[in-house]
Amino acid sequence: MTEPAEEQAVDDDLRIVYMHSLLTKSVKFKADKWHKMMGVDEYNEVIMDFLNGVTHKILLIHLTNAGTLIPAVSFPLPAKTKVTYFIRGFDDVITAENFHSVVIFGDISPRPVESLAVLFEQIYMPMLSNSSNQKQWPMAVRDDIKKHVYDLKSAVFQVGGLLTGRTLLALPEGADRVYEVEQSIISSGGETVDLQFKTAIEGTVIKWVSQINDVLKDHASSLSANASTAAGIVQKRRRIVPILNREEGGGGHKYRHTFLRTSPRNR
Repeated sequence: MTEPAEEQAVDDDLRIVYMHSLLTKSVKFKADKWHKMMGVDEYNEVIMDFLNGVTHKILLIHLTNAGTLIPAVSFPLPAKTKVTYFIRGFDDVITAENFHSVVIFGDISPRPVESLAVLFEQIYMPMLSNSSNQKQWPMAVRDDIKKHVYDLKSAVFQVGGLLTGRTLLALPEGADRVYEVEQSIISSGGETVDLQFKTAIEGTVIKWVSQINDVLKDHASSLSANASTAAGIVQKRRRIVPILNREEGGGGHKYRHTFLRTSPRNR
């Protein structure tokens, strides 16, 4: 009969036992891997320095592809797998008695930006955008929060693209309504225009222009596009034209200029 995981820890120090127990909840590894890590003087010193001192605020442990547990006290780590972190919440020496109140435990994906995008889009954005959570907020605060939520979403989206070597153009707030707004404009003969949505589109287009111009300058000689992909992009972009054409705003002019510069026939 095997012993409980806690009893297999290489030290009678309860702090080490707690750490081992938490780590097993995040990473699957054989018991001997923990023993080997604690048996290396350098690694043991890193862990004990975190527990006994107040210099290091964070301890990171990751499992390499070779199956070795390696601790560290700073980023970046050459990790292609999930990294488990222990963060000291207060400037106190960690004891067995205060371990669970002082130490914050969690793990980090090997693709943190993608994980942040999912976390933000599926948890934080719905939570902050939920009207039930905004009942006691002044209208100015609601609008400000709404703007910052969208700006952060766009920033995470764009950074994710940069990390994968792609230029991603974030859609304007309420982009899922673009077909509905377009039909409203067409059916009313151009008399009905959602000005708030139009303003959001113009602001987004101005950001697109800056991104696209940077790409054109840096990669003008190597730009190429698959014909079917380009056709799909052009069709979607054209949906925005009727909305912007209702007024001679800066967004409409910039969009038409950029549309022409980036159309396949003009490259």
